[in-house]
Amino acid sequence: MAIDLSGYDQVGAAMFVRLDIPGTGILRLSNYHKPVSLTESDGSDYTYDQVGILLQIGDTMNELRASTNEVSVGLSGIPVSYAVGIQQVKLKGSQIDIRRVFMDPVTDEILDITGNPVIAFRGVVNNYGFSEQFNQFSDSSSIAINVSCSSIVDVLENKLAGRRTNKEDMRKFYPSDTSFDRVTEIAGRAFNFGRPPQ
Repeated sequence: MAIDLSGYDQVGAAMFVRLDIPGTGILRLSNYHKPVSLTESDGSDYTYDQVGILLQIGDTMNELRASTNEVSVGLSGIPVSYAVGIQQVKLKGSQIDIRRVFMDPVTDEILDITGNPVIAFRGVVNNYGFSEQFNQFSDSSSIAINVSCSSIVDVLENKLAGRRTNKEDMRKFYPSDTSFDRVTEIAGRAFNFGRPPQ
């Protein structure tokens, strides 16, 4: 869906990240300068905390069709005292949504136009790393988290589907079906299709 911004002299944009970490919860962050509430797919409003320039989001591709592009997300400025707790969180496999929201730069309000906000990326965290940043002037250090995310299209392309053709798996789905009972007996045997039965 195309967004019509032709009626505006100036438009601001911000990126909003929703990270669903299994067993931990949902983290909502934005690179905007103040907290903003967005309506998500369940119809409820959720507040995205402002992180500002501490949240870096790699370039997202604007394509007509869904593609397998990756996106990197970085969060810096985390105090070293949180390092142990952060490393215990299992980020790999977390679902991530990145939305681009168009704002009025004068009023700081979300533009009330069809299609706003736009989902710029939807995928899964496939890798992450930590790096320490040392400030020699203040003798302090902080941690940055760098997250690499695969598009949901890429995840679906690499997914294997189906089930095994054996008696046990057939009985899981159809307890009274006996059609796979002889699979182990005939496995590896030559079978002449079309020959009259003996």
